[in-house]
Amino acid sequence: MKDWNELSEIDQNRIVGDSISFMTTIAEIYGAEHGGALWDRISSELGDDAKSAVLFAMLTGGSTAQRRVRVLEYPREKKVSFIKAIRIATGLSLKEAKDISEQKDQGKTHIEFMVPHNRLQDLRTELYNIGVELI
Repeated sequence: MKDWNELSEIDQNRIVGDSISFMTTIAEIYGAEHGGALWDRISSELGDDAKSAVLFAMLTGGSTAQRRVRVLEYPREKKVSFIKAIRIATGLSLKEAKDISEQKDQGKTHIEFMVPHNRLQDLRTELYNIGVELI
């Protein structure tokens, strides 16, 4: 298993965001006590740096956490608006956002990218307004 510091920032953010989502779901289904015990077993494999990053994100409202966005389809005539929405939400360069928008053209079944948790709802609203179909 890779050391936490060997992971890319995107992968670190994915782990943090997915861990928070996982813990929230487990606590809702099984209760906080059982969810906490399960998290202890899983997080022991991640290491102290990963556990600290997740805890920090939880304490700060998850502002550093990333959420995955999956796009099934977008109107090709709205490609510029789609790219602009990605750039605003993610802070990516024009080329990076354009590359994301072209994932479907490369044979993928959907487009997938990460967005800071605190920008997710605004992005979903913007994408809905331009006719994007989310998964």
